[in-house]
Amino acid sequence: MHRMFWVIWQMSLTLYAGALLLVVAVVGTFIGGPAGTIPLFGLALVWFAAAAWVYWVSPRRQYRVRQRASAEQTHCFSDSGSTAHFVDAETRLAWSLYGEIRETREAYLLRLENRAVNIIPKRAFKSSGEEATFRDLAQRHAKVKFQLNRATR
Repeated sequence: MHRMFWVIWQMSLTLYAGALLLVVAVVGTFIGGPAGTIPLFGLALVWFAAAAWVYWVSPRRQYRVRQRASAEQTHCFSDSGSTAHFVDAETRLAWSLYGEIRETREAYLLRLENRAVNIIPKRAFKSSGEEATFRDLAQRHAKVKFQLNRATR
């Protein structure tokens, strides 16, 4: 059974909590009148604004500001592991450091044991043969066998 990535789980929990606040506010409005539920609507509004900042606005802003994040990266995979080349650094990782690999419609998500995620867009592969080679390598070395996530089809 696949474990969800920490960030996705955290985002889902945040959105569900905000939705629950809205439901309680709406139900409270119908049952007891709007006076007691106005603070709940306000709290839900602040909750969703904070979630938007944390999960969408701030990461996009950091991507634009940080040269390293927006610069070209090269990832090379072999039986010994992966090598990532950045503008200012090079990182080598053994396959054993990846806790899980998940495939979506547009990318491969390689979760490291420290909860970080390497995102490999499918458009980065030069050919379908190159992507098939990567899939074969990943499936041979992954701790958890992966397949296309049905929820993203």
